[in-house]
Amino acid sequence: MARVPAATRETIPQAHQEAFEAEVQSRGGVPRTGPGSIMINSPEACRRAAHLSAYLRRESTLPPHVQELAMLVTARAPCLQRPVLRRV
Repeated sequence: MARVPAATRETIPQAHQEAFEAEVQSRGGVPRTGPGSIMINSPEACRRAAHLSAYLRRESTLPPHVQELAMLVTARAPCLQRPVLRRV
């Protein structure tokens, strides 16, 4: 069961309707899984994050192989964190 209900046009404040519609159109629908399903509840933040992502992927001056390495390292980073041990 999802912790955050799926966003709908009716649940988004009127001030954010335009950003919501633009994000839904660009994604081909309301995302149901992954980070996008949470971020769509704040359409303006979602729009800005998508813009940053597009910039980093398409306009960065880094060579593609360095971009790919950075993505792989970033994706792997949470797995490498040491667990916090608590004393009982």
